Amino acid sequence: PITSVFAEAESLMYTHPDSALTLLQTIPTPEQLTGQEQADYALLLTQAKSRNQIYATSDSLIRIAVDYYQNSDEMEQKAKSLLYLGDVMMDMERYADATLPLKQAEELMDKIEDPRIQTLIYSKLAYVNKKVTNYNSALSYYKKALTINNINKFNDWYVSNIINILSLPTETLKDSSFYYIQLLEEKVPSVQSSLQSKAYNNIGTFYEEINNIEIAKLYFEKAF
Repeated sequence: PITSVFAEAESLMYTHPDSALTLLQTIPTPEQLTGQEQADYALLLTQAKSRNQIYATSDSLIRIAVDYYQNSDEMEQKAKSLLYLGDVMMDMERYADATLPLKQAEELMDKIEDPRIQTLIYSKLAYVNKKVTNYNSALSYYKKALTINNINKFNDWYVSNIINILSLPTETLKDSSFYYIQLLEEKVPSVQSSLQSKAYNNIGTFYEEINNIEIAKLYFEKAF
């Protein structure tokens, strides 16, 4: 049954997104799907492409899910469709157009049970605000995502959030840069190696900018 395929793809989405995408692409004649099956296929395929860093060039696919769930009582699916509409708009560099669906998804936050969807909404809102230079709003959303990621031990996302926070202008962070560096140093050993390298490079850059060259060198060495 198609619902079993969808359930398996969903279960693979965060651990093996390439397998989730392959599974969805093996569904024969997806253009013949209708109703909720069509909407769920559109949502899962958009999600799988996003997880595999395949950038969207059109919003036609995700619109199927958004239109279906617009008047639905399934609030989590509605929020996910709005999240990924915002994600697609970001891929297309239409940041102003991404803001509305992401804010609509945020309004459904208390009806979302999956913390991964919650933190993605906050992270995407942070990124959109960063791109349009609303840095204080970006910092606020990154902090919300950080809290969720810390509670749920989403360590890779937690570290990515801190790296993004440290990329904000210094005047936005005021005197909290060193606080976030300390958080980053504590969490780096628990994440995948490619992210460790990126994190250590960021820490090294921080110490270099405050002229602590010896410590900076140590972290640059760890980055390699």
